[in-house]
Amino acid sequence: MSGIDGWFTRLLGMIGLLVMMPWVLLSFPGTGQAEPIGIATLPPGGLFHTLGTVMAKLAARETRIKMLVVPYGEMADVLKAVDGRKTDFAFADVNEVIAGVNGQAGFRERALKNLRLAANLLPLPVALFVRKSSRFFTIRELAGRRVPQGEAKDFAGAVFLRAILAADGMRAPEFKGVRVSRRYPALNRFYLGRLDAMVFALGGPMARRADARVRGIRALPIPYDAMALISMQEVRPAFYISMVLPGPRHPGVERPMPMLTTDMVLVVNREVSPEMVRILIGVIAANKPALVQGHFRFKDFFPRWMAKSFPGVEFHPGALQFYRGKNRRKKKPG
Repeated sequence: MSGIDGWFTRLLGMIGLLVMMPWVLLSFPGTGQAEPIGIATLPPGGLFHTLGTVMAKLAARETRIKMLVVPYGEMADVLKAVDGRKTDFAFADVNEVIAGVNGQAGFRERALKNLRLAANLLPLPVALFVRKSSRFFTIRELAGRRVPQGEAKDFAGAVFLRAILAADGMRAPEFKGVRVSRRYPALNRFYLGRLDAMVFALGGPMARRADARVRGIRALPIPYDAMALISMQEVRPAFYISMVLPGPRHPGVERPMPMLTTDMVLVVNREVSPEMVRILIGVIAANKPALVQGHFRFKDFFPRWMAKSFPGVEFHPGALQFYRGKNRRKKKPG
């Protein structure tokens, strides 16, 4: 690991500890709960951690559940923590959950057989962004330019980047790959002009921060056709295409455009009690206004789609009990 990567990793660890401290203080004996319930997320500063924290605060306020928000470096680390019961729940990308449960991609050495689905939460559009001042308006115009390169276990955007390029009929060798080992060093390289493009989630903290730092970013659209969808789903089976509209909270989106989209889900270790799962997803389902107040991205959360099913991933028994009682739908178009 290079000096800058090691420094960023140590910094993330310290930030994560500080972020978790308030939840630890809520979790000592006498609060009505013997042990805190852990929810794993990606590191502070990103969308997964922000939304996971909002959800944990809601659970603490509406019930006697005290949730400990535990950040991990990459999505594979998040899922392995839940599978090994180092934590109970996770805010995760469903495509990585599918890969983990079925022993695919970066999980070939050991499948994560203890993961269960608790709830589908909201769509996550992802795009390749460039500086607004650049001359790039399409992905093909970036050919030969500098884009981040790294394995999925080291760089969370690697799978998204591969699928975005595939949707436009392109592959990584057609670009100048800049090796990165962690998300934040890659972001820093984009700030410094050492990367010509970067992968961001729509409206996430990183996209907004980059927009302010480099004085404007621009999202590059993918094709909106069947071939693009097939190519994306060869990378991950639950990717789909959604149309994204411009707006003040969508920096870089200059006009309606198609984007690669995945779903953010709540996953749980299979040994967590059905009662705990029912309580938590019940609180989530009943409190959309509070979630939206915590972060605007929850406006895309719709309780009726919480039971959306995905290939190769089972629901937790507690989740099935809740959805059967509420008669919620399990399929969502697209």
